[in-house]
Amino acid sequence: MIPADAEEAVLTAEEIAETYGVPLSQVHNWTRMDGFPEGWTVGAVGSMLVRDSEAVDDWLRENFPVHWAKGQQSDNPYDLPVMGPKALVTLKTIAELEGKILGRDKPVELGTLRGYISKKTMPPADRTPGDGKQPEVTERKWYWKTASTWLNRPRQRMRRQGGTAR
Repeated sequence: MIPADAEEAVLTAEEIAETYGVPLSQVHNWTRMDGFPEGWTVGAVGSMLVRDSEAVDDWLRENFPVHWAKGQQSDNPYDLPVMGPKALVTLKTIAELEGKILGRDKPVELGTLRGYISKKTMPPADRTPGDGKQPEVTERKWYWKTASTWLNRPRQRMRRQGGTAR
């Protein structure tokens, strides 16, 4: 069905690629996947295929949250908490937020994040027990500036489990 405000609410494959920062070939791959919004032709001779922009956005949020975030016109597309740069957060909090960003119902395993730290793909804690700084901490903690920078890092293409090609 063509939406009543079709001129404003549709995207071509090229516009989808531009909006979400992917190659056109990636958009064509998505169109063959289960649940990707169906398109319809517009134009005098029906020469242009368009899709509902909201449906595309919803599908990407569910299946490719990393690409979805690239298409949002926001400095905080994942709706992360607003904190001061020196606010302290635990590894557990980072795991919960990382899980949310990846579109998961559960936090990322703490062991996974510890592995990232040991491989130096995640920054080490800014504060550790016995570091002599105030306030004293009883476990490793990260400043919000460090944590949010890492959480908002550029990411590789990822997809939630369960999506299949048609």
